[in-house]
Amino acid sequence: MNKLALCLCMILGLFLVDKTKAQVALQTSFETTDGYVSGNLNDQNNWKVKAGNAVVSATNTVKSGSQSVNMKADNAALLVDFIPYSGIVAGLTGDIYTDIWLNPVSFATKGVAINAYDLFGNSAKRIFVIELSTDNKIKAYNGSAAVNIGVWTSKDWVRISVKADLAGEKYKVAINGVLVDTEFNLRESYTPTASGARIASIKQFHSLRFNHTSDSQVASSEFFIDQMYIGTNPIHDISFGASATSRTITLSQPDYGTITLSPATASYELGQQVTATLTLPQGYKNNGWTGDLSGTELVKSFSVTGNMTVGATTGVDLGNPPPQYVISINQPVNGQITLSPAAADNKYYKETKVTATIVYDACSQFNGWTGGLTGNELSKSITLSGNLTIGANIGEITTPAVKRVVTTVAEFKTALSAMNPGDVIEVEDGSYNLSALTITRSGCQTKPIVIRAKNQGKAILNGNTALTLESLKYLTIKGFSFQSASIGTGIKIQNCSRVRITGNIFEIKETSSCNWIYIGDTFASPLPLRSGHNLIDHNSFDGKTQSGKYIVLDGNYNQQSQHDTISYNVFKNNGPRAANEKESIRVGVSPLSKSSGFTVIEYNLFQDCDGDPEIVSIKSCDNTVRFNTFQRCLGTLCLRQGTGTIAEGNYFFGEGKTAVYTDPESGASNTIGCGGVRAYGKGHKILNNYFQGLTGSKWDAAITLTNGDVTNSSSSLSDHYLPEDITVAFNTFVNNKSNIEIGFDNNGKYPKYPINCSISNNIVVDNTAPIVKSFSTAALAGLSFASNIMYPTGLSSIGISATPDQIRNIDPKLVQPKCKDLNGACADHLAYKVLRLDQWSPAIDAAKGDFNEVSVDFERQPRTGAKDIGADEYKGNSPIFISALEPKFVGPSAIPFAYEVVYDEKPKPEEPVEKLYPMEAANLLTPDGDGVNDRWIIENIKMYPNNEVSVFDKAGRLVYSKKGYDNEWDGMLNGNLLNEGTYYYMLSTGASEKKIKGFITIIRNK
Repeated sequence: MNKLALCLCMILGLFLVDKTKAQVALQTSFETTDGYVSGNLNDQNNWKVKAGNAVVSATNTVKSGSQSVNMKADNAALLVDFIPYSGIVAGLTGDIYTDIWLNPVSFATKGVAINAYDLFGNSAKRIFVIELSTDNKIKAYNGSAAVNIGVWTSKDWVRISVKADLAGEKYKVAINGVLVDTEFNLRESYTPTASGARIASIKQFHSLRFNHTSDSQVASSEFFIDQMYIGTNPIHDISFGASATSRTITLSQPDYGTITLSPATASYELGQQVTATLTLPQGYKNNGWTGDLSGTELVKSFSVTGNMTVGATTGVDLGNPPPQYVISINQPVNGQITLSPAAADNKYYKETKVTATIVYDACSQFNGWTGGLTGNELSKSITLSGNLTIGANIGEITTPAVKRVVTTVAEFKTALSAMNPGDVIEVEDGSYNLSALTITRSGCQTKPIVIRAKNQGKAILNGNTALTLESLKYLTIKGFSFQSASIGTGIKIQNCSRVRITGNIFEIKETSSCNWIYIGDTFASPLPLRSGHNLIDHNSFDGKTQSGKYIVLDGNYNQQSQHDTISYNVFKNNGPRAANEKESIRVGVSPLSKSSGFTVIEYNLFQDCDGDPEIVSIKSCDNTVRFNTFQRCLGTLCLRQGTGTIAEGNYFFGEGKTAVYTDPESGASNTIGCGGVRAYGKGHKILNNYFQGLTGSKWDAAITLTNGDVTNSSSSLSDHYLPEDITVAFNTFVNNKSNIEIGFDNNGKYPKYPINCSISNNIVVDNTAPIVKSFSTAALAGLSFASNIMYPTGLSSIGISATPDQIRNIDPKLVQPKCKDLNGACADHLAYKVLRLDQWSPAIDAAKGDFNEVSVDFERQPRTGAKDIGADEYKGNSPIFISALEPKFVGPSAIPFAYEVVYDEKPKPEEPVEKLYPMEAANLLTPDGDGVNDRWIIENIKMYPNNEVSVFDKAGRLVYSKKGYDNEWDGMLNGNLLNEGTYYYMLSTGASEKKIKGFITIIRNK
């Protein structure tokens, strides 16, 4: 017998099962004869590789045959699924057997888990979980508890065999053929629902998954698998014993009445007869048994068919109802009593179970229930038997505020657990590793709690310090240096309001994804929104290297946290660039994008924040981003989702910075640059911003309005809404690589053009490129232009055709005023780089339209009377209140903003002449039909739609005249060709009073 035949016999022997009435989901050694080819396992025979790597290969590491599967992840997630049955079809039921040979090579950070799943609807419930941990243990999960069942050795094959009794909701495990004594409960307790052809209530096997104990866990791992079997036939060489025949009956007691069983035991045998009896109070009836019983009788006998649930729906017998009683509430002054369930006029039937709950301000204390209730529990349940009056004694908190000075971790933690409203914790200089710590103590408006460093930045929170502020109010954390390492979240502000994080230095050392500050409710919580009115101010955030955000604002299941403010912070050195999920600030998230955040991001400085194409990502409605400075940041302020956000008075400086970014998936490289504002969605206003020396284009122009892939009426929560009703007004652009880009369609992926957007009262000066770039006439048609000044010089041009009412091509006279600086160091101020209007600028008082929302300019100087075009409202030497920010004006050591300009008085110059597009009229006309010089061509005449052309003969007689000339004259007069000779012309552009004059010669070649 040759070696191949011998191997096949061995495989067949190992997989020997009786296939009579058996279902087999998988039986393979990953050979070519099983339909596996060398290479990526993804999409082979129901396998999906969603994260990490899984490769079929012919290596020395095989259990039998010539191929095995190598799974590997390098500091990344691992997620490999075998899905023989989807959640809408019937899976395997009854006793399910799984047999796997696994060869572990190495695990770091986390081990690997083998998970069996039951799929239904949008749910995935784990049947069993077997884990190989980093400490060489093999564990099985008994419910949620991990139990050690064996050990593994690197590069040695280990056999893991499982019998899952889905009917009995138990499973057994054998390691290398030896049965483990413990019988395990299923990993999750659940009742499946119907989904497609998949029936309800019956547990089924649908899929097997390999991961690092969770789907998103980042770790490093390598292992091989071979010789796998999943099916309903027993594994021939392992005796798991018979499945248990004992079953349980779970009672779900009704709102009214009691269910009892006879006999009443902890478990029952299959086929055993049981009687359920429902006892009801007077005035109530059985509306129907629930769970595994049906009918409305009060006594029900049945046979045990499996693990069963028995309940009943009971209600008032309207033909003979019980009496009704009223609960009267005396509400306390500083608290609120609520009843559950709520009822009109607080009127309930007798026997109704009602829970009274008291809530009160943190500066108050609950001294106990009054009236018909006693005790001091915050929630008190009663069964109503008569009318009842209740109240609560709420008094002012009597605990005096104290100051606690701490010098050790133990003292720090003790102080945190003892905080009361008005308390101050002052932390001496030193290093403190608080580990993962949850703070739940609240202050109140008149008595906030303050946790502060004694000396700014000298109390260092390091190690794996990660703070969770849970369901609290009025707490301040001030003056610390956060230097934690290898954590997932620095400060989680969850279900909180009126929290302030101020004056801190954040320099977290990252090894994996990390959000430095999280604000929001418990994500996807159905409870009413609790998060809001939090303040993050005067902090420094420096040195992000991994995915995650400096600050992220989320919410509950349908509403983003509201009225939070992020101000006077410095964000710097976020890099290198990632494809996604590395914004410096993200406000909202796709599932919450239709909710209003009312977030304010103001007076912050962003320096070298390159980690994500979206420096600040807005994904909700009605937010404000104003008076921030973006310096050398590769990306844009992106209004990615939502409606009605205002981007006002921000400063963007590119300073020549670009970088080469290589996509990790495609390997393609491209140059990226510094951008301004990119907007999708409806109703945004981009006002009073200043863009100078930006180096980005396409996605990262100073103003980017691409196409979208859906309309704004779409229910999608993740697509790119087309730009609609977006206002771009009173901005100033100075020598950017790309100033305004319209209608990029992302290689055909975004087919929806902008609608009803306006570009008004802006100033653009440029010397290298077209000022407006439109990718299509259809996209350009979705925008209107009005009262802009665009001044191209050098190689620049306007880029589109426009009338003078839309775009005036005239020098706006932007200047760099002197600054009032006692040290004479004007050039050291970023505000000095900002170009402002000269006192004789044609932009002064020239804006058109009401724009009542534009009440100040980019320096918060008031705009009164007729407004000036551009971001600057000329006020001469009047005080300015804000400008481009420098580090000294933000962060923990910020000083008040101070900068003064000094204008030199100058005489009024001559009236500016609007720059004309260079025009050259042909001096020869040969109308002979050969296609050359058949018509009189004047270059760039189309740029002046209000032009007027007149042609005269030698005697001064008018032979041709046309308003709005468009290169159509063929030398004819009254249907006859003019005589050969030289003629004189005059041209008025309509854009100025200047006349252009010259001569044209007509030659007749026929």
